[in-house]
Amino acid sequence: MAPHSISGTASLVSTLIAIGLLLFLILYCKIHAFFALLSSSLVLGLVSGMSAHAVVVSFQEGIAQLLGSTAVIIGVGAVLGRLIEVSDGGEVVAHTLMKAFGERHIPWAVLIFAYLIGIAMFFDVAFITFTPLVWNLSKSSHKSLLLYAMPLVAALMTTTALILPTPVRPQPPSS
Repeated sequence: MAPHSISGTASLVSTLIAIGLLLFLILYCKIHAFFALLSSSLVLGLVSGMSAHAVVVSFQEGIAQLLGSTAVIIGVGAVLGRLIEVSDGGEVVAHTLMKAFGERHIPWAVLIFAYLIGIAMFFDVAFITFTPLVWNLSKSSHKSLLLYAMPLVAALMTTTALILPTPVRPQPPSS
């Protein structure tokens, strides 16, 4: 047996403890799901008998294989998007756009904004970060969510596909 292996029953109990910890962190402590999952994964590794170094290395390799180099960026983008939503920053931007462009031209403002942002950011990061803005625009104007989401998605997809200075994802080394 490997030095960090445990029995089947202990493994099941460890997994149930990690799931319980995950739910506790999200539901009662109100920790963001990304950080709660990170914490419970690390605790599961330690409870399973792995050394701290082995847990960190295993976590890094697993994330790298599963999602590549963008997992943390996407997680941080989701957190930033949530912070914008909770702090009412999205609502302030929504009201500012409504004042500046008029309620009738907000989809065009979103399109131009997303086009410019899409040049410097990955599609998924920009989408996750600015989705709360689209929600706030829809809520403030009492119009369909699609009226604002479609210009966001269209502009981000266009810049990702057609504009060359957009960031290029690093390719994993071939085995």
